[in-house]
Amino acid sequence: MNTGIVTDYNNSLHRYRGIGTYTNILIASLKKYDTVNSYTEIAQNEKIKSSIQILHYPFFDFFKRTLKVYKNIKTVVTIHDIIPIKFSEHFPSGMQGTINFWLQKKQLRMVDAIITDSQCSKSDIHSILGISDNIIHVVGIAYGGNDKLVTRDAAFPLRLNTGLTVSYPFLLYVGDINWNKNIIGLIRAFSKLKSQHRALNKLHLLLVGKAFTGPNIPELVEIQKAVKTSGYAEDIIYAGFVSQDELYSLYRAASVYVQPSWYEGFGLPVLDALGRGTLVVSSNASSLPEVGGDAVLYFDPARIEDMVRCLFTALTLPKTKREHLIKAGMKQAGFFTMKRMAQDTIRVYQSVLDIP
Repeated sequence: MNTGIVTDYNNSLHRYRGIGTYTNILIASLKKYDTVNSYTEIAQNEKIKSSIQILHYPFFDFFKRTLKVYKNIKTVVTIHDIIPIKFSEHFPSGMQGTINFWLQKKQLRMVDAIITDSQCSKSDIHSILGISDNIIHVVGIAYGGNDKLVTRDAAFPLRLNTGLTVSYPFLLYVGDINWNKNIIGLIRAFSKLKSQHRALNKLHLLLVGKAFTGPNIPELVEIQKAVKTSGYAEDIIYAGFVSQDELYSLYRAASVYVQPSWYEGFGLPVLDALGRGTLVVSSNASSLPEVGGDAVLYFDPARIEDMVRCLFTALTLPKTKREHLIKAGMKQAGFFTMKRMAQDTIRVYQSVLDIP
């Protein structure tokens, strides 16, 4: 079985986002745990060799024509979530985007299998896009936990490559700034937490992600306004892009990792945080409970006071309870292995070729 994996996204912004991370983990997992079949990385417009039996698109853009189905090649596509369609009022596509969505959906109905990250996303793809359950397969993303563990004492204070110095204690968020991430809600909750609990006067909020120091797109402008009016602007830090080693250190040293999202197709930062021994507080929406299991403290993202309550609980947990959750989190991350991801993906490939 020879599978081609389309990796043209590597030359775009997706390289530094979840799609890039997913594709890199996918390829590494398959090459490490499959010594029988072969895998070829293919650019978007590259001519497909006759030896390719399956073409796997590890991304799906609703508003750009990225998917092409070939007559004599089985096609697999990964759809991580359908957030831009489910919440279309927050993701305007324009006329061209609407046309492209119609064309993409037409191609999608011709594929042999769809891979998605969670049961939540599978349900959305079936109910909103009208795709048959039978061709949608859930394959969780692997936790890449082979990094060297860093103790809090060894890591901090940490001077990042950008020159920023990060001191303990701090709440950590890692990711993008799209509407569904609910960064405004996180800033409001942080402000209330600080104002209601004077003992937390030294607590900071660290926002990590390339978009936080990128061009002033509307989402970033709104976040900057929220920070300025929060009353705690000096305690909210934009870390921007950090190296992998720095990110691992930040996870390990954070008092709490917080995922405030309105909606997620998976929530890879939650898995990364759990696997690195970080206490996690998360929204209870969409797929996030699938990822965090019983190792996470959950809140309703629609209720700021609930987020505040949950954060305060996490920050003041007795040592034994905290250690119990951290151990449970590392165990939870251990369910999402590269081997399991490779095996589950290979089963999808075999199913489209009718290989038992």
